[in-house]
Amino acid sequence: MAITSTDDESTYMEIMNTLNVFLKERGVVKQSVFIRDTGLKEATARRLFKDRSVYPDRASVVSICRAYKAQPGDFLRVGFED
Repeated sequence: MAITSTDDESTYMEIMNTLNVFLKERGVVKQSVFIRDTGLKEATARRLFKDRSVYPDRASVVSICRAYKAQPGDFLRVGFED
């Protein structure tokens, strides 16, 4: 589920995960490797791996950052539309 902001009717904000791109850049193409590296539950990892509109909770962000020595901005993006 994406977070959206409706403060201004002409502005739309969406948080998207870009984990697929982030992980491919690091040579991680299998979900099993992602699960092993992060320690995330299989269902959580699968959702994050497959659906850009699903974003990780705080604990998952910390696990991903620790596993890949990354920052949240490396795999999360905020999109704006006018």
